[in-house]
Amino acid sequence: MTPHWAALMYHATPARHEDADYFAVPAAALAHQLAWLRERDVAGCSLEAVLADGAEAPGVVMTFDDAHRSNYDVAFPLFAEADMTATICVGPA
Repeated sequence: MTPHWAALMYHATPARHEDADYFAVPAAALAHQLAWLRERDVAGCSLEAVLADGAEAPGVVMTFDDAHRSNYDVAFPLFAEADMTATICVGPA
């Protein structure tokens, strides 16, 4: 059986729903998504591990682009609590 992977791509993760724009996922929504994945035993893994074929499947790769401060301040604790991994893509300023 071929392992199946999905990718979820995020941008910013504001703490308050009111601060979210079109490209942002508020903290409560992200926490809900992570809980949904964990309840279904979907493994969260880094992009690097999937590309190296060293990741558990079925699973999901979650990435954040543009390295917003909220990725660390808000999303990181949620991922740690859910025992899941994400990849933050950092580009030159």
